[in-house]
Amino acid sequence: LGSVKLGLFSYPVLMAADVLLYNATHVPVGLDQSQHLELTREVAQAFNKSIKKEYFKIPKTLLAPTSKILSLKTPSKKMSKSDKDELSKIFISEDEKSIRKKINKATTDSIEGKITYDPIERPGVSNFINMVSAIERESIESVTKKVEDFSKKELKDYVGTILVNELQEPRRRYEELMKDPGHIQKLSEIGRDQARAIASKNIKKIYELVGML
Repeated sequence: LGSVKLGLFSYPVLMAADVLLYNATHVPVGLDQSQHLELTREVAQAFNKSIKKEYFKIPKTLLAPTSKILSLKTPSKKMSKSDKDELSKIFISEDEKSIRKKINKATTDSIEGKITYDPIERPGVSNFINMVSAIERESIESVTKKVEDFSKKELKDYVGTILVNELQEPRRRYEELMKDPGHIQKLSEIGRDQARAIASKNIKKIYELVGML
């Protein structure tokens, strides 16, 4: 296999294990993870068939209504917090100045005329339209119609304003929580204990079903 990374094979299996460990019924995923959920369903069905009992629920896919958000600097790939280029991504903790700076420096294109939605030929501009669509809960068609007569600078200003307004409250809440690390630790422990209780119950039942208990 040479340069093929282990994650290519192990990640879908680990995701399936995470879902089945809690016997989830609905799983919110991005479009690029929908195939992993297909594997999860196949594993669940195979297990049910082997024990002749419908123990695992067959999880349904919950896709976001909008397309994935792409890198601000390289709109041919998904926006990622692990990207080394700080100008490629936006965090909820960023202030207005930083958000507007990144949007203004984002890659668009040299195409003149009306703003159009074309993920292949105009990925940068289309990425902006996707952002507006996601935040304002409007269709791609509606957003495109709204901004079609904008210049690219006007589009960036518009997107910047929408992002600043949308992230204002999450940023405030983030800063509030970060002032109290003890509270964050307590919430983490509560979530851990609740998840562990569900997982332990399912693991015990699975062991029983396959004759390991």
